[in-house]
Amino acid sequence: MIQTLVTFIIVFGIIVVVHEYGHLFFAKRAGILVREFSIGMGPKIFAHQAKDGTFYSIRILPLGGYVRMAGWGDDTTEIKKGTPASLLIVENQVVKINLSERVTLENSVPMLVTEYDFEEALFIEGEVFGETKRYSVDHDATIIEADGTELRIAPRDVQYQSASVLGKILTNFAGPLNNFILGIIAFIIITFMQGGVPSNTNQIGQVQSDTPAYSAGLQSKDKIQAVNGEKTNNWEEVVQRIGANDGSEIKLDIERAGATKTLELKPEKIDGRYRI
Repeated sequence: MIQTLVTFIIVFGIIVVVHEYGHLFFAKRAGILVREFSIGMGPKIFAHQAKDGTFYSIRILPLGGYVRMAGWGDDTTEIKKGTPASLLIVENQVVKINLSERVTLENSVPMLVTEYDFEEALFIEGEVFGETKRYSVDHDATIIEADGTELRIAPRDVQYQSASVLGKILTNFAGPLNNFILGIIAFIIITFMQGGVPSNTNQIGQVQSDTPAYSAGLQSKDKIQAVNGEKTNNWEEVVQRIGANDGSEIKLDIERAGATKTLELKPEKIDGRYRI
């Protein structure tokens, strides 16, 4: 049960990462600001702020993920009138706006925000020590949200709406496309691991260790000509003959390198059917 759950989480996690990375990659190629790339939901267990402004996080609940793009959906940081904030100012421009009580900015200016525009005019205005002041906001300034997440502001030129038509299309469909490609790659890998795609022959592709077939001496490229004397012309017939067995020892007539020989083995029951 635990192994099945862990396997599910790993496989589901890979699917989510590949899907969301498709959106991330093409969004950045289109010039769209990706504010956050998150795997999982709930509280953060890992977080990293990249130099390009993207906040990467892994969250405690392995249930999906998301790419937070500027201008996509409800991706906004709303600051209500009267909200207390602290501003980090460098060369007369605000480079960081702190809205979190969990974070303390050294050498910052306290403000009660009354007005702001982070898309066009790039300014923030409010009461500072009893006086109304307006500061210019840097194009790449960041906001520390209430939960401590630090994100870049999203001026109009880096929003989803400002991307080219092709950029929007690629960004939208990159996730499903990546999953499709992942499916093809997984199929190819599994096919090679199993010795090839099952064909309409009675030839063995690959013999796995720790199986009755391996213990009995069956080898790759052996042809199973008969099971308990009943001829088998293809792999489907081989599976049917073995699956209909009651668990007793069976005889396999095989052809190997032009020579015929007989092997004896006892199938094992897996998922209600006998297999070798």
